[in-house]
Amino acid sequence: MLKTTPANRRIMGSLLSLAALAILAVACGADTAPTPTQPPVADNPSPTVTDTPAGPIAVVTTIYPITWLAEQIGGDRVSVESLVKPGVDAHDFEPTPGDLLTLSRADVFIYNHSSFETWALDALNNIENNPPIAIQAADLPEDIEIEHGHDDEEEDHDEAGEEHGDEEEEHDEAGEEHGDEEEEHDEAGEEHGEEAVDPHVWLDPTQAVSMVRRIQEGFTNADPAGAAVYKSNADALAVRLNDLDGQFQDALESCRSDHVVVSHLAYGHLAERYGLEQIGLAGLSAEFESGPRRIAEIVDRMEELGIKYILEEPVSGSGLSDTVAAEAGAQTLTLHPMESLTPDEVAAGEDYFSIMDKNIETLKLALECTP
Repeated sequence: MLKTTPANRRIMGSLLSLAALAILAVACGADTAPTPTQPPVADNPSPTVTDTPAGPIAVVTTIYPITWLAEQIGGDRVSVESLVKPGVDAHDFEPTPGDLLTLSRADVFIYNHSSFETWALDALNNIENNPPIAIQAADLPEDIEIEHGHDDEEEDHDEAGEEHGDEEEEHDEAGEEHGDEEEEHDEAGEEHGEEAVDPHVWLDPTQAVSMVRRIQEGFTNADPAGAAVYKSNADALAVRLNDLDGQFQDALESCRSDHVVVSHLAYGHLAERYGLEQIGLAGLSAEFESGPRRIAEIVDRMEELGIKYILEEPVSGSGLSDTVAAEAGAQTLTLHPMESLTPDEVAAGEDYFSIMDKNIETLKLALECTP
């Protein structure tokens, strides 16, 4: 740098004068001189539209498995916010005004199925301007409903004992027909699984692949420029899910039992995939627990089948599992339906695959499977 001296100031003054003359000459010849063209910048080309979106797509989700799948498929191109927070029983969730505001600002809304998130379609229909693209992740009919009625049905049928007593008097002199009906109707709580469709499809890894493809398609519709990214992420996730299915098949290939007692009938798809029967202390909706007569039948059934464990979920447990376990001389184990995670699970970095690995170990122990 030049020192500020009188001589230097004179030099700088001369240079400034020359610069001014040069500018004046250019200005005088502007009418006749050709306009220079800007050469192309080859070393720093503009990004193509497939490189990055203008901003992450705002995605709003409901329950944990939907949130996790959306994050895996969308990657950096999406910003995912779940309405059902860790530790919240997904069956009891109702959106707040703040949740509805968040939903109204979303580009994409992903829910499992209207039979599970019963509020979802009403919330969408109340958004008048620019509603988000809606993705139903579960590949199930749109008009199914969760059957809530085992105990209501039992209460209506047996509250005063009159109708049941009449039926026994007419048909069950030796108890045979009544016993057959009970065994056929209630052995594994099957009235819930057959009268209503179980929406917990993510617990079957092969059906989770179908969920992946539906979310991939929805993201591509919302952000066509990211189609290749979504396909790549979805393909990789599908491979892992199919591998997980193989792990379940291998682990449960040789087991002493094929019956499990569960806190509620959330495992229909998993049970069907791997040849199991679930006996539920509650129906598809966990808050509808079995009554005393049904519990006594379950205890008897556990003794008959040699069942030593009751499988309870970690979030919406009611204490009934512990009560029945004490009555039956059994133990409780955790079988995770993943409707939501606990805060501790989130803090520990648990995810779909780590929890499903633990579910495999739980089932191996409960079913007494050989290595």
